[in-house]
Amino acid sequence: ADVTVAMSVGVDRATVPDPPASESNEDDDDPTNAHGRTREDVSNIVALDGVVGNTLRAALLDAVTHADWPHATADAPPTPKWERETNDGISSGGGGGGGGGDTASDQRQLDAGASGMQQLKVAPNSWGLGEEALEEVGRSAPVRTFLARLGALYPEYHVRTMPADALEPDGIPGAMSSDRDGGNSRVATVVANAAVYGDDFQWHLDMDPASLDPTSPFAERYGQYVNRSAGRPLFVSALVYLNGPQPWTPGLDAETLFLDPGTGTGVFVRPAPGRVLLMDQDVLHRVSTPSRAAGVPRYSLVLKLCFYPKEGGAGEAGVGGG
Repeated sequence: ADVTVAMSVGVDRATVPDPPASESNEDDDDPTNAHGRTREDVSNIVALDGVVGNTLRAALLDAVTHADWPHATADAPPTPKWERETNDGISSGGGGGGGGGDTASDQRQLDAGASGMQQLKVAPNSWGLGEEALEEVGRSAPVRTFLARLGALYPEYHVRTMPADALEPDGIPGAMSSDRDGGNSRVATVVANAAVYGDDFQWHLDMDPASLDPTSPFAERYGQYVNRSAGRPLFVSALVYLNGPQPWTPGLDAETLFLDPGTGTGVFVRPAPGRVLLMDQDVLHRVSTPSRAAGVPRYSLVLKLCFYPKEGGAGEAGVGGG
């Protein structure tokens, strides 16, 4: 099927430091911006139809639930594979742990001065897959197929799941969440969500390479940098809506919402069977809860990716410029 762009939009426009990718790590981390270079930056959101057809959508939904699960009638996902222990609140510290939400608990404490928002409170727990189930889903054939299709869409990049352990302080699995709240959950590269009526989701970021701990192996190699910096890995979340094949009508709600903090405006994307949503991971976003009329969870699967520019290929355009 042909791939069509349902939406392509940029948010959070700003002038940001632009150190050359060849500079040393010490220069990259210099808060005084001694090199003096800047660039105009914007975070990208793209909604695509036609990447995931009904056969792959159904296979992905079966992978996160069960092949015989009554997706069209069950008011909750199957337990014990799914646990109502996912936290979609904003945690203190750097960017990203394990969990659900649309990209649920891999988020960081928002800077109130930068966003104009007060500190966000922790929301009640929502449905998410357990760690073992997530690892199994990540290895599944449907997910490998989905990842391969994303790679074919952006041939100027090597599209890979982000190197989770390399993002942790000192490369220690679970160290990022331990620094925040005493937990020890690892950074998740695959997240599944089953939003139900009555859930409460919070605004969050998925990951921000500028906020990584400087001791993380990733930061030691690439520095701390603004996402979309030329010559450096681009952090992208790829979400696919899994309910179907019947349309997800407007009255069922559960849109994904995006905020432009500087203007106090935003956009939303409505679920559609197999629709793919690509967003730079530093975009502020959240799930909206399904309506009571939905009667079933709104299922989604998210891959946390790094787009590595091929030599002589992409610059800082991001998913909106591929």
